[in-house]
Amino acid sequence: AARQLEDPFGVFTQSLRLKMPLPLQDIHFSHFLLGTTPPEVGPFEVSEWQHPHDGSMGIEMKVGFNLDTEANIEMQVHGIKLGINRMFLKGDLLIRLEPLIDEIPVIGGIVVCFLNQPEVEFQYSGLAARVDSNILRSLLQSAVAQALVLPQVVKIPIGTEEQNVDRALLDPAPVGVLRIWALRARDLPSSWPLGSRSRSPYMDVSLETEQWQTSVVYHSTSPEWNEKHDFLVFDKRQEVGIRVCDSKSLFLRNVIAAAPPIPVDDLVFQSEQEVELLNCDHGDDVVSPVHPSSSSPAGTAVLRFEWLNFVRPGRRGPDSRHLLRVKLDEIVVPTELLDVQKATVLDPTLVKMRAKVREVTKDTPAVAWFPADSSMGEASASGTNVGTVELDLEHTLFLLINAVDLDAGALELELRNGNDKILGSAQIKISDVLAAGGMKWRDNRRLALKHATGKCLADVEVSIQGLRLAQECVTGF
Repeated sequence: AARQLEDPFGVFTQSLRLKMPLPLQDIHFSHFLLGTTPPEVGPFEVSEWQHPHDGSMGIEMKVGFNLDTEANIEMQVHGIKLGINRMFLKGDLLIRLEPLIDEIPVIGGIVVCFLNQPEVEFQYSGLAARVDSNILRSLLQSAVAQALVLPQVVKIPIGTEEQNVDRALLDPAPVGVLRIWALRARDLPSSWPLGSRSRSPYMDVSLETEQWQTSVVYHSTSPEWNEKHDFLVFDKRQEVGIRVCDSKSLFLRNVIAAAPPIPVDDLVFQSEQEVELLNCDHGDDVVSPVHPSSSSPAGTAVLRFEWLNFVRPGRRGPDSRHLLRVKLDEIVVPTELLDVQKATVLDPTLVKMRAKVREVTKDTPAVAWFPADSSMGEASASGTNVGTVELDLEHTLFLLINAVDLDAGALELELRNGNDKILGSAQIKISDVLAAGGMKWRDNRRLALKHATGKCLADVEVSIQGLRLAQECVTGF
């Protein structure tokens, strides 16, 4: 039977808004339907898989996925409608069956995501057909990556807590940290009539859903940066994107040169070596982030790659960077903090948790809540604002923090609704977490997230893990 996919809770909308400039952040999908044509799948690769955090075993399948289907997708921004009537999606799907357990149903859950950003093409309708397709393509590809590319996953819990299946651990865990130094670029293409002074470049480096940009070097086609950034790596088969952009673009990135994507596993051969850049400057503001659009040479870039391993949990590491792990399970929220009267299946109440240490911020995916029956969960059937609602966040957040935060920093947790209003908050001293070797708030001793009119209660687990630079930075992969 024909199947259709839809986006009732706005996952793609929120992902797209994160990528849009401020004047366009009111964009939303009024329709999001894919249908009728089934995808082609294959080839298949099957292997054993071990969770990097708790060592539990599972089975991993890497499956080729090719979808070419009609669509009914309509976006609106400032009242203007943009339509898509066909979609092409091609990439490698990861399907993990984990953890394996000794009783029925044998597997604890199913995790699905794309390993790397898939190729995405669209056929536009209405006003969208008259808009520069490169701009729309880049924005929509970014939205797909934010929603469906590792470490973003679709997880389907099957086992129960009674079977020792921790649903929050279905989220992928990092296997290490990749430190990337952007050193320099040489012989970038110039622009008439100013020659070598026509460019003010910066380097844009991405590892799937995370992007980092260097500072701008003004009026140069051979810039030097010597700047670094640390990326959490969730799978060494994922690809690093390297682009050089011109800061003179007024609105969106102007990519003037890019390298073909490089898997993390292959960076061992690229550290401090010249990487060939390909020309991307065809008058377009942006190009596809998946592959450069031209094969003509456009200079070279030199980067240094360093690999950092985790030390034992609960310990400092010799490196200045440390991993803060925040595991979230059930949250109990008073109904007086939720608009329970208006929540429906099509318009649910959305709740998410934000973890913050100084400028480092991570959010869980939003959890949608609507009354399953007239009792509204544990809320009163009379509709008065009494009682509580229990929400299953079941997500793990990973934050890279600095050594100074271990002694003087605090973890801020904020429960927020769909309008970004804070429903409750708490602060945890990171030094206390380190001294205790990790801290847990569960069951009868839940963490109180306080609000002016009440408090929420949360099952939370916080731990710290140090990092150590591999002895051989280049061969330590």
